[in-house]
Amino acid sequence: MLFNFKKSNQLSSILAPSLPMLLFGVLCAVLAGVSGLLAIWCIIQLIGGKDSAHWLIFASLCWCVSALLFALSAWISHFSEAQFSEKLRHKVASHLTRLPAYQLANYKSDNLKRLLGDDITAMHHLIAHLPTEVANLLILPCLTVAFLLVETRLIALVVLLPGLIAAICYLVIIPKLTAKQQIERFDVMAEITTSLNEYSNGITTYRTYITNSGPLNQFKHATTHFIKNISSRIKRVSGVVAFATSMLQAVATFTIAYSVGKSWPIEELASLLFFSLAIVTPALKLGHGLDYVRAGNAAAKRIEDFLQTPAIPFGQKTNLVTGSGSLIVEQLSLQITTKMMKQNINFAVSSGTLLAISGVSGIGKSSLLRALSGFEPSYKGRILYQGEDCSSLSEQAWSRLALLLPQQLPVLDASVKENLALTQPNTTDEHYNNALEQAQLPISLSRSASLLSGGEKQRLHLARVFLSKAKVILLDEPTSALDKETAMRCMKQLKNYAQTQQKIIIMVTHDHTLAAQANEHLYMTKNTLCGEKL
Repeated sequence: MLFNFKKSNQLSSILAPSLPMLLFGVLCAVLAGVSGLLAIWCIIQLIGGKDSAHWLIFASLCWCVSALLFALSAWISHFSEAQFSEKLRHKVASHLTRLPAYQLANYKSDNLKRLLGDDITAMHHLIAHLPTEVANLLILPCLTVAFLLVETRLIALVVLLPGLIAAICYLVIIPKLTAKQQIERFDVMAEITTSLNEYSNGITTYRTYITNSGPLNQFKHATTHFIKNISSRIKRVSGVVAFATSMLQAVATFTIAYSVGKSWPIEELASLLFFSLAIVTPALKLGHGLDYVRAGNAAAKRIEDFLQTPAIPFGQKTNLVTGSGSLIVEQLSLQITTKMMKQNINFAVSSGTLLAISGVSGIGKSSLLRALSGFEPSYKGRILYQGEDCSSLSEQAWSRLALLLPQQLPVLDASVKENLALTQPNTTDEHYNNALEQAQLPISLSRSASLLSGGEKQRLHLARVFLSKAKVILLDEPTSALDKETAMRCMKQLKNYAQTQQKIIIMVTHDHTLAAQANEHLYMTKNTLCGEKL
């Protein structure tokens, strides 16, 4: 495995299928380098006065083979990396959807962007380019030194001195100077992005801030900090980089090589000059290579830590019991934020019932809905549907059993019809229109959902309820953006839908007037859940 990959169980398993092709790519890169060295050797024979036509043709063939092998190596490495990246993105996205809400809260927009974008891009550089770099920076220089010793003398090794000095600078000195600043630079960029987003999202409001406070001032502070950080890095690192780069230039190697071999026969001198340059040339990429190796290893650690985050456990059962039945919750306790609340939730609700749940804010009403939909693990107790423990259900079976519409759910930037198709893709326009009418939203199916008002978007989601085949419908404050009259009409439609279609509808609401219209009303308190049938 590559570097930290040997400690990364998830990444290792994803990379494993691509390893044979990656190793083949390294082999092609090595063979390409060897072909290039043979071409140089042929040119040296040509300079030595041997049959010009023979050696020139042979050199040309070696260069062509070298070019083809390098191209093949690059294609294989990038193709293998593309397969790895596809699997990794799917794995990360899949794991993201299975995280409990309290874990998901740790991955805000900047962290998600870094995880799904920047970190996987860093992995691209590490996997697609590193195998070739290993061949160029380790294997080929060793082979070149062997050619050099065979064709010249032991003292020729003195031409390696500039490269060794540069390697010490790149491998030891520069990493120590830049390691701390890598973290500082990312933190400053995150501060700039966050403050800019906050200001742009509420620019009218933030104009009222005094000049020395608010997101705009934070943005100015972050940019000033960024400029100082870059200036400090240049001052500390530029001198060392310039010295190391100068050591890798051909003129430094040629000067030493000519000083050593100027009195040698022309064939030996040509070997000394050409092979010494062949040793140094790959090292010109050394600094860049180390940069993305460090970045790739850091990205691999962050991705591995994310994939090791405990996800919601699912069972193996894929089939649901047919027919209508009851949903029973026994001694259920949920985790809210990082602590488990011992709520001991107990209730039962049968098909054809609209159940309203209310209680003070923060008591766990939304967490309960997520648990009932399979989006939140329960740490104590059981959820039973028709007598079967739902913990045995697979993720797909959970999605068929329950539909959750959380509070402030956004709409797709698409038509009303395309949004409704999320719930029921294979149905008629008449069916869609009927669902909109039941949700008190008689609008055109071709209308853009993103242009709807807050109340209209909420009713658009309610329309999905009347299209769903799920047996249990879970609604979190589904009428909070509606006026009282419209909310009451929607409530009547939901109640009628539950009765006629034998659905179980569980709705969280703070509106006691709406709760009074439900078939049953449950009120959550700190330690218990009390139920009152109305």
